[in-house]
Amino acid sequence: MKSSENLFISDIPNTTDWKPLKNHYITSHATSSLIDLFDQDEGGQQEQIGIWLTDNLHPRGVFHSPKIPDGKKLRELTDILFSHEYGSILIESKAISLTTRASLPNRSKLARDVSSHIAKAAKQLRGGIRQLKQNTLVFNDAGIALDIERTKPMHGIILIPDLDLVENRALYGTRFITDFMSATGSFIHILDTSELLRIVQAAEMIAARGKTTTPMMAFDYYLVERARKSAEAETLCIEVLLRFADN
Repeated sequence: MKSSENLFISDIPNTTDWKPLKNHYITSHATSSLIDLFDQDEGGQQEQIGIWLTDNLHPRGVFHSPKIPDGKKLRELTDILFSHEYGSILIESKAISLTTRASLPNRSKLARDVSSHIAKAAKQLRGGIRQLKQNTLVFNDAGIALDIERTKPMHGIILIPDLDLVENRALYGTRFITDFMSATGSFIHILDTSELLRIVQAAEMIAARGKTTTPMMAFDYYLVERARKSAEAETLCIEVLLRFADN
């Protein structure tokens, strides 16, 4: 190794014996959530990121791929589900799965894929919210029935890799919003992982400034306020930054 006041030069051994780094997050309900950068299941990895972010809000529990009865079998209700006393949140995660393709698609193709995913996710969220309002039993992986708030307005979140991939934002404007709200009585949001992180951080900051406000209450409140901003902007594809004004 050579070094000077502002420069370090080091010889790195030549090796092909690289080991993947796997990170396990233990949730508040003692479940293991794995992030593996070498995993080709990009959709599954995006779901795990959603769990990592939202579990920090300390809800009743963040449930990955909860199930509902379908005849003699069980089927998935939604990708991620969590709730608190004032409402429930359902997340449908849609990735674009680049590593499994033979060639890298152009941006127009990616934008078309994202639009298709958003339409499918909105339909799935409608169905999931309807099942909850019908008091359909929901189970975790261990087959235990979950305690989910079903009477208050819910939030349906479509989680995508990058909001910049949504080229025609007018598609997700007033009509898209009102159709979803009329059908479900719930709010609809389109977020990418960066925006979800910002909302979680905003909720934590709001809760820290209050005496009785929990992070989940603040998260719910922030989503409602964000929905109002979306209605004003006439599109769900917005980014919101929280700032506190000094008294």
